[in-house]
Amino acid sequence: MTALASFLVLTACQIQRPAMSLSQPAVAPPDLAACQSLRIEPMDPEEFGPPEAIPVPDGFHHAAATDVSYIAVSTLGGSTVCVDNTKTGEITEMEWFSGERFLGWQWWGYEGFGYKIVDRQGDGSIMDVGARPHFSPSANRMASLQVSGAGWGGLEGFAVWQVKPHGFDLLSAQVADEQGTLPQIIADNFGQWSFVGWRGEDCMQMALDPFRVSPADPRGTARRIYFADKDNAWEIMEGRCS
Repeated sequence: MTALASFLVLTACQIQRPAMSLSQPAVAPPDLAACQSLRIEPMDPEEFGPPEAIPVPDGFHHAAATDVSYIAVSTLGGSTVCVDNTKTGEITEMEWFSGERFLGWQWWGYEGFGYKIVDRQGDGSIMDVGARPHFSPSANRMASLQVSGAGWGGLEGFAVWQVKPHGFDLLSAQVADEQGTLPQIIADNFGQWSFVGWRGEDCMQMALDPFRVSPADPRGTARRIYFADKDNAWEIMEGRCS
């Protein structure tokens, strides 16, 4: 399944790393039994060994639980939202965004990795955004940028969402197609892509540190600056936010 299809299927603040809440919300804990209706495809135990439950990091047990098949997260309304856990080998960097509305974590597995973000409002929703997302200053928009050479990430490209009272609306997705081909501006500029940061609400500044390639790129390996903004439908363009 492509990165774009994966996060569409999974989809049901001012973002600096907030301190973990010291008080647990008065909501029901996650109910793993509620996850049984979610269809999964277990890994072959003869090839990958017996399944193991990936532990939830300390400080998050009131909101998240795991077994060999699922990750369950409690919503602020007291229900449970679930995601397939069978291909996860490790969960790292779990953290809160916007108080305890959003829960995010990096995951690693066999020939795959990504970053899950859970919106705990309403019935809850989970999607894979590839890498740790960046929220705009008002927390009304969220962007993610994740590009890998192997193409095993949960996004493989760049995307922007509008944050709604419940969930997200996708504003733009410049991601790999079904054959794994990246958008041209990313494919033609091979290197380490990263966010520089939001410039207000309507523009994201980003950077590329090019890798050495053969034949050599005439532009060399000096850092290049790009941006994506509302006025240009969030298309990645070379230059700076105005």
